[in-house]
Amino acid sequence: MRRPLGTALIFLTPFPAYLRGLIFSFGLWSSAVERSGGYGDPLERDPEAVLGDVLDGYVTVAGARANYGVVIDQQSLTIDHAATAELRRSMAAVK
Repeated sequence: MRRPLGTALIFLTPFPAYLRGLIFSFGLWSSAVERSGGYGDPLERDPEAVLGDVLDGYVTVAGARANYGVVIDQQSLTIDHAATAELRRSMAAVK
């Protein structure tokens, strides 16, 4: 398939969140991952906001746990608030 110079195809696929948004252009590709910078302590981020990012596909369930200390049930996609509080306490103690 030939495309005019300077154009790209964006594919949103059922791949895991870290593989979404692959951009193909000139035979090269790049992807957006959940490792981008931010501000503030990730352990202080509102767990509901993290859940929203999981539901929107920006963060995986594993990424929510590892990066934000938010425990989300894989099946029901709900926050386990008690486990989240305990995980955040233990993660903060290691800092």
